[in-house]
Amino acid sequence: MDLYPQTPVPSEASDFSDEFKTIDGGDWENGAIASRPARLYPKYSASLIYSERDFSEFYALYEFFMSQRGRSGRFAFADFNGHDASPVGIAWPKLLVGVGTGAQTAWDLPMMNSSGYDTGASGGDPGYGIFVDGTRRARGTGATEYAFASGTGANGRDKVTFVTAPTAGQIIEWRATGRRVVQARFVVDKATFQSFTNMITKTGLQVEEVRW
Repeated sequence: MDLYPQTPVPSEASDFSDEFKTIDGGDWENGAIASRPARLYPKYSASLIYSERDFSEFYALYEFFMSQRGRSGRFAFADFNGHDASPVGIAWPKLLVGVGTGAQTAWDLPMMNSSGYDTGASGGDPGYGIFVDGTRRARGTGATEYAFASGTGANGRDKVTFVTAPTAGQIIEWRATGRRVVQARFVVDKATFQSFTNMITKTGLQVEEVRW
């Protein structure tokens, strides 16, 4: 899966949101509203506005749009706002990484350019680092420790490698600052180069998270 181009950087990383979806069953005479969630998780979306510049700087971005065949393709998208300005959808700073299998030692994190790595002894909870079943692990070469490598995972994501693989069923979480990465697609299908550059400098280029 391709990574959304990191350059040029949007001048206004605006309208980032995490949206839940609710099915409304109508109002009752007593004022109650019958509703239920259509999904239990929010979906991330963003509208990116780029400052006007030499059109040549937009060629690569337009080629990327064309390579995705509009909204039919999927790509990895890194939140340009970063951790501190991130919406609340994926529970920050407690990001679920995965569930242990007993065999897999290397894990791609759901973010890139992370910070706040734990270098001390395991145990305790300073609020950051790698947690397995709620217990903080330390970076190192011990049996319960792990190594970290920035940007070496799939789609430019950060990566951790455990010395000993987490056992089957153990919950692995990454708690740190960084830029979250989601699987996304474009919202529009059709755009000439001229209309594309007009869109991204005026109304914004919209992307939305997809999960399949």
